[in-house]
Amino acid sequence: MQRSRLRPLVALNAVLLAALAAVTFAPIAEGQGPARARGQYTMVAGRVQGSTEEVVYVYDAANRELVAISYDRSRRASQPIGFRDVNADSGRGAVQPR
Repeated sequence: MQRSRLRPLVALNAVLLAALAAVTFAPIAEGQGPARARGQYTMVAGRVQGSTEEVVYVYDAANRELVAISYDRSRRASQPIGFRDVNADSGRGAVQPR
């Protein structure tokens, strides 16, 4: 192989290696840390007072969190309604992951 063809390939490999290193050694996101347990989810459909739209309640039993989500037909997108930390509501504080 000629040297004129080899240089761009070596440069491309160096750039790809640098990108791989940047992704590998980047700090992890807060939600991915060891302090958060892997979720165990339950979804229940329901209604909200004052609204005609259906709502899906998603409960994470491992982290004791509840999220309400509705679907906006005009925008064709899901719309978060609210979030509750069940530990804070019960006054128990954070629960250690298993």
